[in-house]
Amino acid sequence: MFDADKFRRDLDKTERALKDAFNRETGDIVSLMRYAGRRLPRGAHRAAAEIEQARLLSEHPKLSRQLDQHRLRRPFRRVDTAVAAYDGKDRRKGLVLGVLSSMAFNVLVFLALLIAFARWRGLI
Repeated sequence: MFDADKFRRDLDKTERALKDAFNRETGDIVSLMRYAGRRLPRGAHRAAAEIEQARLLSEHPKLSRQLDQHRLRRPFRRVDTAVAAYDGKDRRKGLVLGVLSSMAFNVLVFLALLIAFARWRGLI
């Protein structure tokens, strides 16, 4: 049997986790997943689409009977797991380290070219 209140609580909990993870104030699960983009895996996006489809069906009195509460646990768990695994701090640290490493490589290449040019011109 489908329990609309439990579904709503699970949906609110998942949306709150998405809002906290990505520093958003408003939005439903569709807009939050769109904002998350590639930062969350494709499976989480599919699960969120399944949750959204279930939300649309739950608003209709007769169609809500088609929903299975037990079957809907899996998409909620998949999205919650993906959000819990996302670490924004680690992502920012990786971006900074990537920029710094490319800058260091460019400096080394520039110095090697400068030394080669100085040697070619007989300055060294």
